[in-house]
Amino acid sequence: MSGHVYGDAPDMTLDSLIHTGASFYVDLQWAGGYTCRAEMRRNGRSWYAYKRTGGKLVKRYVGRDDAITWVRLKEVGQLFEGIVK
Repeated sequence: MSGHVYGDAPDMTLDSLIHTGASFYVDLQWAGGYTCRAEMRRNGRSWYAYKRTGGKLVKRYVGRDDAITWVRLKEVGQLFEGIVK
């Protein structure tokens, strides 16, 4: 299971995207892709994933800054896969 992350600047790594709070696109070859966006909450910044499925925009919680890893991004892709099938 491989994938790529695309941000505003092509040379930014996943860690730098998270640190800056920039939205980014996760492209998983086996599950399509989705967008991650940071949202400010009372207790700090949280990340959410968005994907349009069946004409509806679906939102899933990804985690706080320190919880965003490739493993977690792939788990979120699997959550969206469950919705699509």
